[in-house]
Amino acid sequence: MCILYANLLIFFILFLIAGPYKKDGFAYTKQI
Repeated sequence: MCILYANLLIFFILFLIAGPYKKDGFAYTKQI
């Protein structure tokens, strides 16, 4: 359970970091 929470936290941090850099990918898929 603790490992799962840590994994989720890491994924969230990676998502925040990849947001500005890879905003093309997510924004593009959302537009289509």
